[in-house]
Amino acid sequence: MDHRVAVIALLLLVIAGQDYGAGSVERVFIPLYIYPNQSWSVVANYTPGVGLVIANPESGPGNVSDRNYAVYIAMLRQRNVTVLGYVPTYYNDGTMPLLDAENEISKYYSWYKIDGIFLDMVPSICNASNTAYYTALYNYIKGKYPGSVVMMDPGTSVESCYGGISDVINIFENNYSVYTKYFGMDNWTRGYTPSHFSMIVYNVPNVTAMQSIIDRAGRSGVGYVFITNRDTNNTLGVLPEYLRAEAEDVNPIALHPRISLANVSDGRSIDVTLGVAGGSGNYTYSWNGLPSQCVPNGSRVACTLTYSNTYNISVKVGDSNGFSQYYGLEVNVSGAGAAKTALTQDPFLTGAAVVILLVLAYYLTRMARAVRRDGDSGGAHEVGQEHT
Repeated sequence: MDHRVAVIALLLLVIAGQDYGAGSVERVFIPLYIYPNQSWSVVANYTPGVGLVIANPESGPGNVSDRNYAVYIAMLRQRNVTVLGYVPTYYNDGTMPLLDAENEISKYYSWYKIDGIFLDMVPSICNASNTAYYTALYNYIKGKYPGSVVMMDPGTSVESCYGGISDVINIFENNYSVYTKYFGMDNWTRGYTPSHFSMIVYNVPNVTAMQSIIDRAGRSGVGYVFITNRDTNNTLGVLPEYLRAEAEDVNPIALHPRISLANVSDGRSIDVTLGVAGGSGNYTYSWNGLPSQCVPNGSRVACTLTYSNTYNISVKVGDSNGFSQYYGLEVNVSGAGAAKTALTQDPFLTGAAVVILLVLAYYLTRMARAVRRDGDSGGAHEVGQEHT
C-alpha cells in the first residue's frame, strides 16, 4: 500500500513540473491620449504592471513644447515606465513624407526625454514601398537616438517583413466581439519573443473577460496588452474602470519548478529547484514554511522532512522591477515516510491533480475488491479442506 501512495505522489510532481508560467503577459501598455492630469498619476501608481505609455500631445508632438508633458513624462520614466511619442505615418491623402515624419520624431527628443517612438497607421501589406519607408524610419530612429524603442501599429495581422524593423508591433486593435471570433497569431511571430507584440481590445465588459484575454494573450505569445471597457469613441481618452485589476493581473516572471521526492530511513527527502525566466533579472527568493534543518540556497532547497508533520512550503520570487511570483507545495509526512503533495500556485493544475487522484483511487478500489474476492474464495476452500 505504501508503494501505491508513492506512485500518487510522483504523479503529482509531474504535474507540478509543467511550464505553466511560460505564457505570462509582460506588461500593460496604455495609449495615454489625455492631457497630463490626475490620470497620469493614477497610471504611475500601477507600476510595474503598467510598463509602457504612449504620449500624444496633438496627434504628434505639436508645434511647441508643453511643460506639463515634460513633467509628467519624467514622472512616469522615474517609475520605470517606457514612454513613447506618437507619430502618425499616414494622412487621408497618403503616406506622411519621410522628412515630415523624421521632423516629428526629432521634436519629441528635443522637447521631452522619451524612450522611443510609436508609429501609427502602419499598412499591413509588405510591398516594396512600405518596406522601404518603414525601414528608413526605423534606421533613422535607431541611428540618431540609440537605444530607442520603435513600436508600430497596423492594428491587425501583418506580414513578416515588419518583424525586423520594429521592437513592438500592435497586431490587434478591435472590440471584444471581434476578438472572440477572429484573434489569432500568424506562424511567423513564433520566431520572436512575446515582448515583440501587443494588442488593444475595447468594449470588454468586466474583469473576468479582461482576465481571460490576458491569459489567452500570454499563451498566444503577446507581451503587451491594453484592455478596456470603453467603446470606440473614447477608448484612448479615458482609463479603463478596471485598470488596477488589469495591472495586477499581468506578470512577466515564469517559474519552472523541478522537484524530487523520495523515502529515506528517517522521513521524506525533498529537493526543489526553481528555474526562473522573464522579468528584469536580479531575482530574490523568500522561502517560508521550512523546518530549521532545511536551509535554502537561493533558488534551491534540499533536505529531509521528519515523520508525522504537514509542511506548507512556499517561495516568493521577485525581480528588480518589483514583479513577484509565488510557488507553494504542501508535503504531508506520516507513517513509514508515505507522503502526498498538493500544488498551491495554479488552481487548474491542482484540479488536474485531483482528477488523477480520483482515477487512481477508482482503480485501486477495484484492485482491492478483486483481491478480497480472491481471498474469500481461497479462504472458503481452505476451511472446507479442514473439515474433511
